[in-house]
Amino acid sequence: MRSMFLAATLLAAAAPFVVARAQTEPTPPPAPPAPTPAPAPAPAPVAAPEAKPEAKPEAKPEAKPEAKPEAKPAPESPAAKPAPTRAAPASPAAPAAPAAPAAGAAPGAAPAPAAPPAPAANPITRFAATKKSGCAARMLPLAPGNQWTYIEAPGSRAIDLKEAAQLPNQPKKVVISVKDYVTTAGVATVTLEEQSFLKLEEPPRTLTTTITCGPTKFDIALESFFFAGEPGGYWGLEMTGVERKGTTWNLLRGTLPDLKWREDVTVTWKRVGVGGSGRLEMEREFVPEERQQVTTPSGIFNAEPLAIVVTGRVFVDGAAPGAEPYGFKEGMTNRMWLVDNIGAVQVENSFGHRYVLLNAKLAR
Repeated sequence: MRSMFLAATLLAAAAPFVVARAQTEPTPPPAPPAPTPAPAPAPAPVAAPEAKPEAKPEAKPEAKPEAKPEAKPAPESPAAKPAPTRAAPASPAAPAAPAAPAAGAAPGAAPAPAAPPAPAANPITRFAATKKSGCAARMLPLAPGNQWTYIEAPGSRAIDLKEAAQLPNQPKKVVISVKDYVTTAGVATVTLEEQSFLKLEEPPRTLTTTITCGPTKFDIALESFFFAGEPGGYWGLEMTGVERKGTTWNLLRGTLPDLKWREDVTVTWKRVGVGGSGRLEMEREFVPEERQQVTTPSGIFNAEPLAIVVTGRVFVDGAAPGAEPYGFKEGMTNRMWLVDNIGAVQVENSFGHRYVLLNAKLAR
């Protein structure tokens, strides 16, 4: 499994992607009906008075059995009608259940994740804080003990199988917890624990990430889910020497401003175990968008979308003189839907993977 788009791009830069027929027996013909009419000649020699009773019983039994079967189907037909009536409600339920498998039923499309549960009463719980938030950020409250749980959800675009083969696997669930923070010279470093569950029945991949905040900055570690909505960190890569120009979130009084801003990131990379190293340059333009109503399992929110448009290039050590760097693909956009005093309630990354807030535990 590959990691975030950074890892995928770097891997591509250093080396190309390696990525009963049932048999039916003939039905035997019915027995000949010849023996049935044979008794007819016997009644012929019988006396005329006997022929009359024979004609009468023949007319009566014929009328009676015909009347009875006709009377029987009449009451049976109403009994047969309720059956389809009950089946009809079941059919709407059936399409709803397949919404989970619809996760890929479309031909030529990659399996889509199960739809999130129907919204319930907001299950966000509040607890008494033992330590106030380390950062004055209403868009992402960072008091120790705060926790967000996200689950996969269908994205806004279809992903075909060819594209899906080049993408990292999408975790079923992501749990992020604020562990603690330390403050030095007015700058707080907040420690997060991030767990990504590729399969719910298996142990998660756990990362320790940081957010550094101060009066003029709010820097999110590159491997954090909150950096680009891509959980799980890197696989087979070491990223060191991170340099930033600008900051991740250019907050104004703890919330998002109306104007867009940009963060430039330069980082040194190295492939673990297989060799290869170089430098990565990345530009991230943040574009605040008009508020949108977002429906999640944890409730319905009037959220502020924040689009992150990414461009960049990868340089490889030892490349031929004058060799061009490997550029990021065009149109890479991540998007987060943020709510004051709650954080991200929905995220969709450039892979088309979407996550929605299942529940949260936040300090009052």
